[in-house]
Amino acid sequence: MGFRQAPVPLTPPKTNLAGKTVIVTGANSGLGLEASRQFLVLGASRLILAVRTISKGEAVRQELLDDSLVKKNNPNAEVKVMPLDLSDYKSVIAFAADVKKELGLLHIVLLNAGLNIMNWQKSASGHELTLQVNYLSNALLALELLPLLEQTAVDEKTSTRLSWVGSQAQVFSSLNKTPLESEDESILRHFDDKAKFRSFYRYADSKLLVSMFVQELAKHIPQDKVVINHMCPGMVRTNIDAGIPSYLKPIVGLVKKLRGRTAEEGARILVYAAAVAGPDTHGAFIVDNQIAPHKIAPIMQTESGKQMQQKLWDETLAELIKVDKAIGDLQLQS
Repeated sequence: MGFRQAPVPLTPPKTNLAGKTVIVTGANSGLGLEASRQFLVLGASRLILAVRTISKGEAVRQELLDDSLVKKNNPNAEVKVMPLDLSDYKSVIAFAADVKKELGLLHIVLLNAGLNIMNWQKSASGHELTLQVNYLSNALLALELLPLLEQTAVDEKTSTRLSWVGSQAQVFSSLNKTPLESEDESILRHFDDKAKFRSFYRYADSKLLVSMFVQELAKHIPQDKVVINHMCPGMVRTNIDAGIPSYLKPIVGLVKKLRGRTAEEGARILVYAAAVAGPDTHGAFIVDNQIAPHKIAPIMQTESGKQMQQKLWDETLAELIKVDKAIGDLQLQS
């Protein structure tokens, strides 16, 4: 792999999202903000900005509506801000309930929100914070919105999209150094255990879990209803690494300056996965707008990795059914 990243293709000019309703999480900055702008430029009729802080979301909403390209291409777009705090299951449930109440149709969900912190913290819902935000709450949100995505596909006789931002960082999971103690050890409890927390690997850990979940979820949902995929935007010049130690920031900043993509380039990959990519990407990992099975963590290619993926799926469903019993009605259990 060379130092420089591959160029990102432009979004096909005929891409038209007129009449589509789109949800973007983590939409108030970085890739989420830029992807939101691109969705609007492509004609999305309704855009939901899911953000933790409403005031910041409203500022972003106005910024998007004032954008010259948005004004030119989509002057009648409806942009709404809705609160979503992924550190708390209760916020996810409330957000999903409001979406299902207010929206009759839902075409695209882009799960973009995430964090990268170096210290162990507990979420409002009791789990380690990165595990909660990057994995568990996003998984909950995906399952909560899945029925609306499926119904929209049935009503309009065309597939909808559920796209989750992953990362090639998954190959650096701490499981390479601190594997599960046995086949019986709970995966979720393993990552909740403060004694097993590896600060420099936790972001990678969370993205490995995302990759496993996406591949398993895709087995249960027909691709002619909802195309489910995940993608890596590559190294992008955003503030996702704001939580890293101060002594590393100059080094990371220099590398990003020399090698990083702009937010506009990185967001093109997100938009490709969510609005352009076809059913062949169902359950797939997308890198540089290409299906890239060779970029998935090597552990997932092993028999033990496949067993771990199934175990994670079962544990995650059991966890989320405790949060909302209705998830058990989705008939996703093995």
